[in-house]
Amino acid sequence: FGLAAPSCSRPCAVMSGWIAGSQDLLLGGVLAGLAGARASRASRLKIHLARHASVTSVSCLSAAAVGAAWVAGDQDWPQLRSSTATASPSTWFSSSRSSAWAAAQKVCESLAGEGEREERSSEARDFTVGHFQFKDFKVLGGKRLKAHGCCYLKYYGWEVCAAVLYLPEDVERPLSGSDVTDPSLPKMLELRYCRSFLGEQFRWVTRWAMSRNGHRFDEAEEAKLKSFNSLYRDVAVGDCYTLGYDPALGEGGRVTLQLNGCELGGVEGRHFSEAIFSVWFGQRPFLDQMKQELLGSQMIGTQ
Repeated sequence: FGLAAPSCSRPCAVMSGWIAGSQDLLLGGVLAGLAGARASRASRLKIHLARHASVTSVSCLSAAAVGAAWVAGDQDWPQLRSSTATASPSTWFSSSRSSAWAAAQKVCESLAGEGEREERSSEARDFTVGHFQFKDFKVLGGKRLKAHGCCYLKYYGWEVCAAVLYLPEDVERPLSGSDVTDPSLPKMLELRYCRSFLGEQFRWVTRWAMSRNGHRFDEAEEAKLKSFNSLYRDVAVGDCYTLGYDPALGEGGRVTLQLNGCELGGVEGRHFSEAIFSVWFGQRPFLDQMKQELLGSQMIGTQ
């Protein structure tokens, strides 16, 4: 086809494009599919084919022409088109062939634009709560959780911490505390500290807050609480605890605790997840103002 070297690095794409401009559109489509090893984009290609139905009425624009352009990719598109045109200008640039290529190029350009948008949307952006930067989303067990509510906690004028609650993207405001403690809901609570605290202080507050929310522990649950409380470490200004719960892990889900991005350990169980998150979201939380702001009364970006 007049291609000099590997500038068009996917010869199968060129062949499927050539067949698409020739007679056997079905074979061209098969070759395009076999050559199109970008499996992750296959479903999006179908969507874009449907969106461009208005320009696909030309018989040439079966899967072959679009598939060839898709497989070739944006970088190879000009080479692919010019090379194929050189090979057979009389047949390729009949009105139907040129219409097919124009539509195929339109689909490719749309796919490229969508890819750029997806790449941008997949990058977490920073926002500020108090003196600290947080990401606008987190990933837990492969599921994306968005920043739902935030709090910059002060107690009698003393700066305590900045906190952000992350919930699934389909969760809308308003929420109640019981919505958050629901053991079917994946969630993360990130807290960055404005002052130093001892691990023993976290252990005492955890047990105290869980008890005042009505959680009573049998022998097994008491063992879980002791196991979780043993994870706490002393923290200094700027340190970050992240409490996460993934209902898909273990038997009844798994609660994990991270310090500055490093997992310290975890405990399994639906009841334990309800109990630990009741510290912040129970009927008698650690601090009601913090609870209400994390539930979404304090909008992200207003801190």
